[in-house]
Amino acid sequence: MRVRGLLILFSFSLLLAGSAYFIFLHSIFPGLVPGYGGGERFALNKANDFTFQLPWWAHSRLHLSPQANDTIELYIDGN
Repeated sequence: MRVRGLLILFSFSLLLAGSAYFIFLHSIFPGLVPGYGGGERFALNKANDFTFQLPWWAHSRLHLSPQANDTIELYIDGN
């Protein structure tokens, strides 16, 4: 009987921790965009047809700072 109670308590704790993690991943984590300049560099060249696409949906602002030697065109949602 004691083992069954511990198993139920362990299962409930695991369910609670998993639920908290799921809520964190879908509500808090997408908004954690670093304000100190964290990011990823990429280069445009003939190999990628001088194009780059960010297939990313952010819950907060997205800061882009392009550096180029020529004129660039930036499209957001096709506009």
